[in-house]
Amino acid sequence: MNMKLLVMTEKYPPYYVGGYEINCEASVRDLLQRGHEVSVLTSCFGLDAPIVEGNVHRIMKLLDVSSTTPFRNRVRQFKNSLRSYQNYLHARHLIKRVAPDIVYIWQMGGVSVLPAVAAHHAGIPVVYELGDYWLAECRRDYTLEPNVLKRFYRGVLSGGLFFNRLSFKHIVAISDALKRHYVSCGFSPDSIFVLPRGIPKDSIGFKPVSPQNGTRNGGVRMIYAGRLVEDKGVHVAIAAVEQLVNRSGRHDLHLDIVGSGCDNYAGRLQADVAAAGISNHVTFKKQISRKGLLDSYSKYDMFIFPSIWEEPFGMAIIEAMAKGLPVIASRVGGVPEIISDGIDGVLVEPNDRDALTFAMTHLMDDVNFRTMVGKGALQTVRERFSFERICECKERYLLDCRGAARR
Repeated sequence: MNMKLLVMTEKYPPYYVGGYEINCEASVRDLLQRGHEVSVLTSCFGLDAPIVEGNVHRIMKLLDVSSTTPFRNRVRQFKNSLRSYQNYLHARHLIKRVAPDIVYIWQMGGVSVLPAVAAHHAGIPVVYELGDYWLAECRRDYTLEPNVLKRFYRGVLSGGLFFNRLSFKHIVAISDALKRHYVSCGFSPDSIFVLPRGIPKDSIGFKPVSPQNGTRNGGVRMIYAGRLVEDKGVHVAIAAVEQLVNRSGRHDLHLDIVGSGCDNYAGRLQADVAAAGISNHVTFKKQISRKGLLDSYSKYDMFIFPSIWEEPFGMAIIEAMAKGLPVIASRVGGVPEIISDGIDGVLVEPNDRDALTFAMTHLMDDVNFRTMVGKGALQTVRERFSFERICECKERYLLDCRGAARR
């Protein structure tokens, strides 16, 4: 029952940006361990030149998304057109060489849809693993653009004319919220299978219990870990800390902000902290390895996830929960599918400083509640977000897709 799979993704570790690529690599590793043959086609992101490393072909080119003058934008678009068709040729060549049973596509917005078109032309069934909105955005740009000339222009330059010929019979979405979004964009609900992300068993474990008085040396410690971009709402967390310190007189807390991202936004956050006079209560830390981050959670009392956009899921949330860390998260996108408010986490309305402040205070002051939520978080991850169980479901789904294609 072994399968031959060709995984396509725009970035692949160790050269990556976020959790999407990490999860792709973890899935590839699991499929290999289950005895399947897996090849990976990805971009040469992070490298000076294309390279093939074992089963990983780092040969596609990322599209240029910069924007300057109208003339330079036209030049950029034509260059991207050339890159898109080069990526198509790379995909077509590798498909012919590997002869996969299934082409398994992850995030491809940065290299265009044309590699998927190559699989379509070869008659290979395609499974899309969706952790964000990139495929819906492609449909919007290629088929829903009201200006006919713009739609034709985009179609000719980046392969959008082929988009409606693609088959979207097999889609894996990481949350019901993401599925609803794709259905609203015209994708069939019957073609979308919901399967969340997961945490390996060896990464699940309870953190040391906080001192009985509820505080450590220096007070209750909170952490935000993720990209520093406005959509993640880190400024809301800083505003909540400012309110606790300057208006409520609470000096028994500290927030660590771990991550990197937009320089302008990061600079704004640092300026906000300085202006509020809470530099002793907020520390900015550079992004560290995923393992190092998970190991560090034993030092903290709660995890803050103040996102203000429609998060498709929330991998950072279940990673914190897997360590028994109580999470305060915004009620957005797929987050309520992870957290049951007051049982295994705390949900607040997005972009609401006062609600976040209240939730922080509740967890800070009520040690029994904090302990209960942490234990509930750990139980939820064990019962619903086991990486091994989710991979078994994914393997069965892929086998079923192959079987359906052969019938």
